[in-house]
Amino acid sequence: MKKGFTLVELLAVIAILAILIIIALPNVLKMFEKAKKDSFVTEAKSIIKSSEQELFMDSSKTSIVYGGNQVSSCPPPSKKMNMVGSKEVSYIINYDAAGNIVRFRVSNGKYYIEKTSVVPGSGVRIDQITTADLLEDIPDDFFSCTLYTAVENSFYQRIIDDNNPKSDSSIDFSYPSSSTNGRGLYYTSNNNYGEDGERIYYFRGSVNNNWVSLGGYLWRIVRTTSEGGVKLIYSGNGSGNSSGFIGGSSTFNDFYDDFYSVGYTYNQNSYGGVQNNSVVKDLVDNWYDNHLDSYNNYFSTTAVFCNDKSVARYTGWNYIFPPYDRLVFCLDDSLAYGSFARPTYVCSNNNKSRYTVSSSTGNGYLSRPIALLTADEAAYAGLVDHYCHESSLDSYINDNANNIDYGWWLMSPDIYGGVFSVKRGGGLGGELYAYYIRPTISLKYCVITTGGTGTKANPY
Repeated sequence: MKKGFTLVELLAVIAILAILIIIALPNVLKMFEKAKKDSFVTEAKSIIKSSEQELFMDSSKTSIVYGGNQVSSCPPPSKKMNMVGSKEVSYIINYDAAGNIVRFRVSNGKYYIEKTSVVPGSGVRIDQITTADLLEDIPDDFFSCTLYTAVENSFYQRIIDDNNPKSDSSIDFSYPSSSTNGRGLYYTSNNNYGEDGERIYYFRGSVNNNWVSLGGYLWRIVRTTSEGGVKLIYSGNGSGNSSGFIGGSSTFNDFYDDFYSVGYTYNQNSYGGVQNNSVVKDLVDNWYDNHLDSYNNYFSTTAVFCNDKSVARYTGWNYIFPPYDRLVFCLDDSLAYGSFARPTYVCSNNNKSRYTVSSSTGNGYLSRPIALLTADEAAYAGLVDHYCHESSLDSYINDNANNIDYGWWLMSPDIYGGVFSVKRGGGLGGELYAYYIRPTISLKYCVITTGGTGTKANPY
């Protein structure tokens, strides 16, 4: 009976252990790094909570927290913040007059987080801070508490100031817009239907004070965005009386025989992987390159255009997508049947539904900051499915876009390979075939107006 190991066997065991350690080490390091990131995010959230409590408990506190101390004036930008706590975390918090956090910066020397609220009256929220916000290479001006300046006279704020926004709590979205069912500027009374939890302001019905001139073309304001920007839809050339379309395509894309093909981009085998452009996207992108590319700095790359491909519901004979179940309340294959239509601005990233240029807020599948309107956005503007109501012509959304033989494409999937469109009568409809195209863009939060009152004769 052999006792112990020979030298060769011992070396072999050591070699195997070394290989196992080499294989496992990257995963161990990743786990360790993740734990450090999670700990830093927890510390950042704790700082916000304690700072807010101090401000609440003592009304004499000033609006800037610098390195753990309330200050009445900013130290020189070159001065580093005092370290606080055993973890050597330093931070600056800027509050507005209402106590909202308008800017939050925190660093532990290796990572840093910087969050800025761009929506007036809304602050940085703790639940929005995640490890995805951690960055390295701390900027030189990171420790300056004077760096933050609010955007004054933003387009977002101008729209609110020029109107008398009303809550949409009394609107019945099962009926078209009208003098008794919504005309003017409204806001989401329940932010569960807002975009990323933020209140959204939107125009509804037959209004004539949401015209915008940009790039030599006229647009209509559709709504604000969760970033504090403004979403516009194309409405013709500078005369204000031309067609609201840039062209057309009889098919949304080259394939319409499966539910993957409802994407603004698509992969016939999955919602991810290598993407093909839809026919409509190619046309929209080409138009952008020829007409709007020089205005690129005005448009947000993080704004979301929603192609709601969330998990389709199989009925035994067809696949039904969520927009159909929300909006088509008068057909018995819809979950809303017998109830009422309920549009939403919520767009989860389920099945890569959030179309963006930047991958920080969505799928990153857009190559240009332009896409199409959603069926939900059209419903907020005053439209109802054409099976449920024959006409929805009260809405501004149909100006310059109704004297047509076929409908114009929206971005929302309907049933199986079908995509929503706006039909000639102004109602929503699910189609394999429509034709006309109206692009939408989202302006950055920092865009301001140079004049105008929002009318066709004097647009913003």
